[in-house]
Amino acid sequence: MRHKLLSAAAFALGVVALSGCSTQFYESVDSYTPAIDTSTSTNPAAYHADLAACRQIASRQQEQQKRTRRRELATRVGTGVAVGATLGHLHGNLSGSDKTERDTGVLLAGTFGAAQGLNETRETDDKVHNTPREVLNKCMTNRGHIILN
Repeated sequence: MRHKLLSAAAFALGVVALSGCSTQFYESVDSYTPAIDTSTSTNPAAYHADLAACRQIASRQQEQQKRTRRRELATRVGTGVAVGATLGHLHGNLSGSDKTERDTGVLLAGTFGAAQGLNETRETDDKVHNTPREVLNKCMTNRGHIILN
């Protein structure tokens, strides 16, 4: 029984760890080039200089978002682990489980708490406004270039 519970806990922890490897949020603006309607641009000759300057601004925004996301992820996952492990421990004590079952319960509950914290962070990612691409597009628009995408 103990082996099965520890295997389940290890599997759940692995799922949480792998699900944190999402790269969608970190898509680089360095490789993104907006589609521009050059026939209506106010200054098509400045396109490359404007693009370089706007990429720099968007890159700063991206770095700030990465730092913020790391802090949020650590806080939410840490809170999930703490709450889950505490609840698992309390349940184990109240149910009269032996030490191995309590420890396994703490591990499982902590793992699922971490997964909940990760899920909350992803939901926040979906609501991010002013993504680096949006910043780059707005910057280019403000410099007189019409963005088509």
